[in-house]
Amino acid sequence: MTCVDCILTFMIRDLKLQVEVALNVLIGQILWDIGRAGEIEWFQFGNKQTIVTKSETIKEVGEYALHLQCAWRISSPSGIFVGSQDMYYPAIETDLHRDDYDWDQPGNNRCDVRISLLLTGRETTPFKVNNVAADSYGGFCLSLSDGYSLEVFPDLSLDNECWRLFQPY
Repeated sequence: MTCVDCILTFMIRDLKLQVEVALNVLIGQILWDIGRAGEIEWFQFGNKQTIVTKSETIKEVGEYALHLQCAWRISSPSGIFVGSQDMYYPAIETDLHRDDYDWDQPGNNRCDVRISLLLTGRETTPFKVNNVAADSYGGFCLSLSDGYSLEVFPDLSLDNECWRLFQPY
């Protein structure tokens, strides 16, 4: 192994550790809401917080917000329940070849509908984060209760931000 290989290996391991340390705050937190703004999917974790937005409206947010702008999927014990590419397919399969299909219209795409199905009835038993495992490239898996998981995998060779975890209040 060359010196350059050693440095690259260290950097990759360091990224894995950084991701796991950053996301460990989510262990034990509940996932209570999921939505999107354009192509950014957002996830709300922890206790609900009430904030006043810049436009003077009141909004409920989580202790932690995770914003994704890369490939992701939520898997269940029986397979992939919903994934990031679902937003480009119509909620109704017969609409697939319509000229006027607009994926960005809320509730119009398969992703929005599947997320709604996922959260329906979970108000009293929300998903809980059980574990975090990161990879060497900034990707990670949040193991959730009931055998579900949120898997995030950056799929871009540029040095762009693919996801962000922050406290929105």
